[in-house]
Amino acid sequence: MGLRVFLSSVFQTLESVRPAVHDQLKALGYDVWWAEALPRNLSNEGIRAACLQGIESSDIYLGIFPPRYGSDPLGIGFTDLEYQHAVSKGVPRFLYVVHNPKFTADEDQRTRQRAFLQIVRDPDLSRFRTSRVRSLSELLNRIAIDFERLRQNPPKVAAASGAPVIESLRTAALSIDPFEPVADLSVAEATALLRKVPEHSFQEAARLGLIYIQRFFSHPQWFNREFLNDLDEFLLAWHYITSWVGIRGAFGPTSISKARIVLSQMRNDYEGVYRLADNVASGLYGERRLPAAKRWCQVAQRSAPLPWLQGALFLGENNFDNAGLCYREILKQPGLDHDLYGRHLASYALCLVKQGRLREGFALLEQVIKSKDLQPPTLTHAFRTLAKAHQSIGDWATARESCDIAISIARANYLRGPLRKTLAQRRQMKLS
Repeated sequence: MGLRVFLSSVFQTLESVRPAVHDQLKALGYDVWWAEALPRNLSNEGIRAACLQGIESSDIYLGIFPPRYGSDPLGIGFTDLEYQHAVSKGVPRFLYVVHNPKFTADEDQRTRQRAFLQIVRDPDLSRFRTSRVRSLSELLNRIAIDFERLRQNPPKVAAASGAPVIESLRTAALSIDPFEPVADLSVAEATALLRKVPEHSFQEAARLGLIYIQRFFSHPQWFNREFLNDLDEFLLAWHYITSWVGIRGAFGPTSISKARIVLSQMRNDYEGVYRLADNVASGLYGERRLPAAKRWCQVAQRSAPLPWLQGALFLGENNFDNAGLCYREILKQPGLDHDLYGRHLASYALCLVKQGRLREGFALLEQVIKSKDLQPPTLTHAFRTLAKAHQSIGDWATARESCDIAISIARANYLRGPLRKTLAQRRQMKLS
């Protein structure tokens, strides 16, 4: 018996494609697992269990993705579930995206499929690339070529822990210059320590965080569920710190969020993959990679609306009307803490200034910067926003003064990220 291939795709839209692919694989000498062989009276839970078992008993995953996402009676589409499980089990993958105008889908199906394909195609999450085809004949030809090469080069297990973002993080961790010795803590203990430090010094938190990242990624326990859970919590704590300290690259917010997506796949928390998309989008926005941030924002909206991120993206596109609507929606939400409220109120005030409602906008900005007990990151953001508002009306002197205040706050609190952004803002004023 040849290698077993798991055939994964939606049923509707591909009624004639699946049998053709099945027959070709059989003709090429492969065994094929496909859902058509399951009993017709299986419940959705039964189908789910059978599919997961089918993945685990297969040597290769073959995914065919048309514009349609498919049904999701269990909260996540069967094709989505099958792909994520193949990743978690390290099954080598062949992926084909079909762009055929004959394959129709409503907007909701297209939106959800785009979100799924954003995960599939992201080069940080997987080394496997998708092939784009436009017809059944092109698909079959591509499969014939790929699987003939496969015969010459047998597949290798592709563990999720080998995802490019994890490898990058591990390589970067090993390259860190050795720090002075610190307490030999567990991952959970290091997380607790890390969460206490920012109250005193973001710089000290960053130093400790890097020490423990180096330690945990030097000797990972990828098959220990408790280690994976604790490491995810540690990276969550680190994500908060690195956002303010201004670290980028392998240790930056975007990379850390994608690493946590891989950890979700490894722990079989497949819906968690989408819950983390907002952190990826936020990190990309902070790096001013707006088109990528927008795509990941669409992924995140599968789990929950993100008016704060949509507002920030609209601001980045100078769409002040829509940005203002987003921030108004946020400010109506109950339970916002003092800092979040101040941050979003400042952004809403900037929208008002940009819309020409100067008196109202500047009054709100004044209210924010005079608020008591704002944390340094929020206060820095407020003065940077005030500078943008004055710059927009040509009041360069006050804009520069506001930037200088933001710079002094950032420097005093070791906020490298906000400091870098404010210095860039100040330089731009000199060039204007």
